This record gives sequence, C-alpha cells and structure tokens, in this order.
Amino acid sequence: MRCWPRHPPASRCNCRAGRVADAGTASIVAWKKVTLSGRSGRLVRGALNRRAAYRRAAIPSQYARSGQHAQKELQSEQPAGRSGRDDAALAAVGADVSAYCATRLARVAGTHGLLLEGIRIPAPSVAGVACWTTLHPAARSAPWQGSLHADVAALPFADDSFCAVLALFTGNADRACVSELARVLAPHGTLLVAGFHPRSFWRCGVAPGRWERALRAAALDVMPSVRCGAPWPRPRGAEGLPQWLVRSMGGAWVVEARRSVLASLPLRKSAGRRAVEHNALLPGAHRECA
Repeated sequence: MRCWPRHPPASRCNCRAGRVADAGTASIVAWKKVTLSGRSGRLVRGALNRRAAYRRAAIPSQYARSGQHAQKELQSEQPAGRSGRDDAALAAVGADVSAYCATRLARVAGTHGLLLEGIRIPAPSVAGVACWTTLHPAARSAPWQGSLHADVAALPFADDSFCAVLALFTGNADRACVSELARVLAPHGTLLVAGFHPRSFWRCGVAPGRWERALRAAALDVMPSVRCGAPWPRPRGAEGLPQWLVRSMGGAWVVEARRSVLASLPLRKSAGRRAVEHNALLPGAHRECA
C-alpha cells in the first residue's frame, strides 16, 4: 500500500500506510485458523492474553460452572473474587432481600426468630419478632457461628421454637438443614429462603425449584418464588430500577413456606341408647284419663 502519487512512497513517509506495512499482517477468517505475523501478531496475542487473565480474575465462577451442574448438593452462594465494589453490591442486594422479608413478616406474631445468613445481612426490623438468633457459616467442616456455635444439620433448639425462620444465601445448606428448619418452625409460622438466581448476571446460586421441592418434602405449604434485587451487581441495588425489571429479572429469589396445622375439633361421643321422643301436646289440649 502506497501514498503515491500524492505523497512519497510508504517506505519513505511517516503516514499510516507506512506504519501498517511496518507492523506486520494479521489474517482472521471465521472458518479458518487465525494467522498472526510481525509486530501486530505480538500485540494481538498480548491483548488476548490480558483479556483472558482479566476474565479469569474478575469472573472465576464462570470457568467453574461446568463441573457444578453434576452436583446434587446445594452449591455456594457467594461470588468468588470479591472486591470493594462487590461488597457494596452484596450489601445492596442483601438490603433489598431483607426489606422484602420484612414485608412478608409484618403479620407474624411471636417473640423469637432464627436467621441463617451467608453474606452478613442484618436481621429485618419486624414488630412481631422481638429477639433474633443469628447464625452465619464459618470455615469448611466447622459449626456455624453467631449468637452461638451450632451445626445446621442438628440445631440445638426444641421443636416449634421460632415463629419466623430465615435462611438467606446459605451456601452449605442441604436436605438435613431443611428438615431441621421445618422442625424448629412453630405452627402457623413463616419460613423464608433466599438466594442468588443462577440465570441472572450474578452468575452464581441455585435454582429456587430445588428448595421448593425440599420444603414440600418437609410437609410445608410452599408459595411460588419471587425475584427481587438488582439483576446485576449494582452498589445501589434495585433503587431506581423499574418494578417490572426487578420482578422478572431480579438477581435474587425468595421462597415463602408456612407450617399450617389443622386444629383438631373435639367431637361429642355418641350415646349408646337413643332417648324416646314424645310429641308435644297442642295448645289448649287436655289429656284424657280413663
């Protein structure tokens, strides 16, 4: 490529044609192998390597998703590779989920509630619950910490202890945890489970259907899941987003389950003998005696 006749030849000028001819060639065809040569090849390879390294550092869960689909257990909820911006986004989605849980617990009447959380979410402010027992996961294969040290698979609480039970972004929860949550839930109590939606831009979490099936197996009345929170990591959360976008593509989901106990009505025991019924006399009638 030359600039002649308007300019001198490319080998003796400093125009773009001369710089391109100096850089080398790059042939990229969709159905063929990429061919790089010269300085342009080194530049393109360096750019591709830097981009791949950035994506591995910024979104590590994307490269680990292939082996996670075959697992049966509930996987971890926390996105890996957290930074200051990620912490702000997690705090925002946690605040959105906590606000939604507070609206669902507005009519709960009781004194004690149980909160299992994995991303340091504060307990929702509910008038009907005066005392919250909070547990958060510790190191792997270690008991949960918080108000006390306990194993989620064997909670140290009596049956029907809490009027409200919240399991928010719990990564190590399994079927045994669901049965324990149902055991400590009081009759007519409310159980709320929240997590990241796997089909959102958070790129982590589990489908709500797995929790719904586990809760139904524990003899609880399960309501359909509701999505909330920002669809992507956003420090402001769902603030300023349209409601239809949050309800359809929210980054988190919440499943509500209730424990309904039918009251047993005492029935009067039927008598063994039936009394003889006598017809009442008409007004003004007199009994005739022999």
